[in-house]
Amino acid sequence: MRYFGLLLCIFLLPNELHAQAQVDNIPEGFMLQIMEPTGGKILRPKDWFYHEGSGETSWLWTISKEDTNGGNAGYETGMRIQAFTGVVEGTGKTPEQFVKDFFMEKKNAATKIHKVCDQSNQGLFSRTCIEVTEGDYRILYSLFWGNTIDIAVISIAGAKAEDWEANTETFDTMSEFELIDMKRFSGDDGAKAAQPAAEPSPEKKELEKGKDADEAKPDDEESTGTKE
Repeated sequence: MRYFGLLLCIFLLPNELHAQAQVDNIPEGFMLQIMEPTGGKILRPKDWFYHEGSGETSWLWTISKEDTNGGNAGYETGMRIQAFTGVVEGTGKTPEQFVKDFFMEKKNAATKIHKVCDQSNQGLFSRTCIEVTEGDYRILYSLFWGNTIDIAVISIAGAKAEDWEANTETFDTMSEFELIDMKRFSGDDGAKAAQPAAEPSPEKKELEKGKDADEAKPDDEESTGTKE
């Protein structure tokens, strides 16, 4: 149930999060990466690495310049997208408070603050962002929380401070991602799958009843109880 709840919530995310990836005009050096298990899409550099992971109430996607060895190692340059559901139950906080606490944590820990986005209400979701230097790294946190639904999404793009400018165009390209492909969960096929099976005709019932009776008969050897 949590899985389908997350699907429905992601479908309602603001345009910044589920904007259709530009599959008809993929920039040179990029490829279309499918984000499982939601079927989402993101443009990633061809020579970068992709990893996905999930928990009971969260999903995680990472695209990095360095190989994370299946998510077991860190990276220096990359983008990570995290989606959290059941925030109230899991943390005791509303999605807004969860995100704002995260925001303040990053703000207080920053070596330098480069940019803070004004909070914007986008209907079902609100958004803010903060771009900071943390030690040797420069990081942009884009933060979303549900105004009426229990979900939060955090997008993190980062690189070493000296490599930030060289990667900003790459991060901008990757920021246009589609978090879920709703075609997988809708349409004629989905509708057919959701409908109950048709009631078999009386004739078919009789045929199946006779077939079941034949299959239930024991083999000759078993019926006589003989042994070789």
